[in-house]
Amino acid sequence: MRVVATILIIAGLIIGIYPLLDKAYTWYLEYQLTEEYITALTQEDTIPVTTDALDEFEQLQLIFEEEVMMDPEEAEEDQTAGKASDKKASPRFNRLGRIEIPKIEVSIPIVEGTGKAHLKVGAGHITGTSELGSIGNTALAAHRSHTYGKMFNRLDELEIGDSITITTDQGVYEYTVYEILVVSPDDVSVLYHNNQERILTLITCTPLYTATHRLVVHAVMR
Repeated sequence: MRVVATILIIAGLIIGIYPLLDKAYTWYLEYQLTEEYITALTQEDTIPVTTDALDEFEQLQLIFEEEVMMDPEEAEEDQTAGKASDKKASPRFNRLGRIEIPKIEVSIPIVEGTGKAHLKVGAGHITGTSELGSIGNTALAAHRSHTYGKMFNRLDELEIGDSITITTDQGVYEYTVYEILVVSPDDVSVLYHNNQERILTLITCTPLYTATHRLVVHAVMR
């Protein structure tokens, strides 16, 4: 009986401890993934930001600030008008594909450029950064819409390990989030890359109603 009781106690302990061990192992894998890619991006072969990308990145500050100054109803009307005009005059925008983030219910078009009109429509590809799905760092920017669930409004809910899908005419690209940062508006290091990885960088303003900083999500192609 003592042997049986001992076995039952041990089994109970294993069952009770397993969720904690599983969580710890998952955390370890996420930490290891993050460290590997951060190390890879800070090696000597890091490629600097192009002039075009730098110019667009700097202009984002003005566009984000203008969005923040609008009241919620005005901002929503502005984005609705932008989408309507896009349907009537689609040649204005070079549509590159679509970004989908299941966890936060994002499914919006990707267009070339990050001008005011472009960001009314969806996520803008920062000109000068890598093409979608290619080696390097592909940077996309979108508004932190005042309306819950719109654009990158819920980007702050993403966690390491979450999935992002990019669909283009050339194919479907799956990415996994490995790093989440809050940086100053002039921190262009978030656009750095090397000649080995396929990185996707998502950029929006934070906090939601002041836009003093940038919320940046880095993901790597699987």
